[in-house]
Formats: sequence, C-alpha cells, structure tokens
Amino acid sequence: GPRGVMPHEDAQAIAAREGAPDGTLREDAPDGTLPGHEPAVTLREDAPDGTLPGDEPAVTLREDAPDGTLREDAPDGTLPGHEPAVTLREDALAVLAAWTRRDDEPEQRALRAEFLAFLDAHDDAMWRACVDGHLTGSALVLSADRSHVLLTLHPKFDRWLQMGGHCEPGDPTLRAAALREAIEESGIDELVVSAEPARLDRHRVGCHGGSWHLDVQYVAVAPHDAVARISAESLDLRWWPVDALPDRTDDALRRLVATATAPATATATATATDDWRLATGHWPLTTDGGARPLPRSP
Repeated sequence: GPRGVMPHEDAQAIAAREGAPDGTLREDAPDGTLPGHEPAVTLREDAPDGTLPGDEPAVTLREDAPDGTLREDAPDGTLPGHEPAVTLREDALAVLAAWTRRDDEPEQRALRAEFLAFLDAHDDAMWRACVDGHLTGSALVLSADRSHVLLTLHPKFDRWLQMGGHCEPGDPTLRAAALREAIEESGIDELVVSAEPARLDRHRVGCHGGSWHLDVQYVAVAPHDAVARISAESLDLRWWPVDALPDRTDDALRRLVATATAPATATATATATDDWRLATGHWPLTTDGGARPLPRSP
C-alpha cells in the first residue's frame, strides 16, 4: 500500500494520523479520542463534581455552603420544596389570632397582642436561635379527676413548674409542641390536650445571656392508670393537690392551675387529628376520628 499505511488500516485511522508524521493523534484531542469519534455527551469542564449537563439534581446545595449544609434560609433543616404546607410560625399566628377566651383579662389581652406583634416582626420567632425572644409551648398535666397536678422541679429555676420548653423542627403545630414536651417530661404517653391555649405567660430566661420566653400554655389530662416517670430534664417529678401547691412555685403557675381547674376548661374537648398521631405515634382516636371529651373519674 501507500507509504506509511499499515495493513488493513481504515480511512479514519489514516485521517487521524494526517499531519502527525510521528503517528500521534491530533493535538486538539488531548483525551485520546479520534476526530469524529467524540462522545455525544461530554463531561462539562465547569462541572467539577462529574455531573452531566442536564443531569444535575433538582435540588442542589447552595454554592455558598461549601461545608454541605442546607440552605441558610431553612434553619429547621428542611429541603427547599419540602416545607410543610403551614409553617409552625403560621400556625402560631392563626392560633393566637383566634384565641379570645381570656380577652376579659386585660393582662392576657395585652400579652396576646404582644405575641402576635412579635411573630409579625420575627421570621424566626418559633426557634431558640431568635435572640430577642421566642415562643415556647407548655402543658399543665392534671390527673384524670383533676384533683392533682403533675409538676416538675426545674433545674434552672429551682421551682415547681408545668411541663414545657422550646419548639423543635419536627413539631407540626404549637399544640403538638406542648404535647411533645408534656410527654417527654411526664413520661405519660396518652395525654389528652386542650384544643386551645389556657393562658399566655412572658418570662425572662437565660438564653443568649438574657432573653424572653413567650409561653403558650395548654392543659393536658392524664389517663386514670397513668404512671409518671421522671426525665433527665427534671430534678424531681411529683403530683400535688390543686388546692395545696408547693411554696417553691410562682404566680404564673398558680394562675394556670386556677384556669385549668375552672368549670369552663374542665368541660373542654380535644380534637383528635393527624397532628397528634405524628407527635405520639398512638393518639387515642375516636372511631370517627372526631372530638372526644376529656376523661373524667367514674
């Protein structure tokens, strides 16, 4: 054959060596591909992670988060596009806007207005990270006959108080947050929680070197056979007669007990919803999934 042609060499192989007397491939194909044999889709030079154009994930981590953290504007850890239909802040706004039961008390009416204004002014009002203050959920746990109240000896305040604390990302509603705290600190799983708050309270706390808890207080009733179990968050856990509360408590707790044992609260109902099944895993639903009365003594 012609000079330089290898036996059985095809036209493309010859073309690849044209202008390359030493037999090397063309310099503009440094990856070793033959002219005309480039892959239909190549890896983008600007895709250092090796993804193919058009195959990038639908949700990516922000480029300004080199440590792999989720978007900075999702402090609760949710992925963009996976946020709940109603946020915890939106739920709190709706709950407080509709809550008028204590409007006959000037102090409670003023607190409701203050809580709503705080929620309007702070997008992070539900989280402990909010330095100016944050909403919390608590629940006063009553015995089935409402003659006793279960109180925890708080390690920071050294006082007997109701169960409660900070909201967490997994809490679907403010009411669910109060229920979760009550279950965690009382050790009683099958609590029935009031459908709406009983009272509001604002008190100074040590978060961030000095902040405020805007506490939304519910009432929970334990079943007849309830056995309380102390948690690591408590110095002590004890049932107290509602008419003989410990000296080491405060006026806010005394007012909450008075409200919780009033006839209007005692006849309230709790609505069984998916929120509670999410929070407890075994909320005692009625057969029709509707409202059920708070348990009473036989």
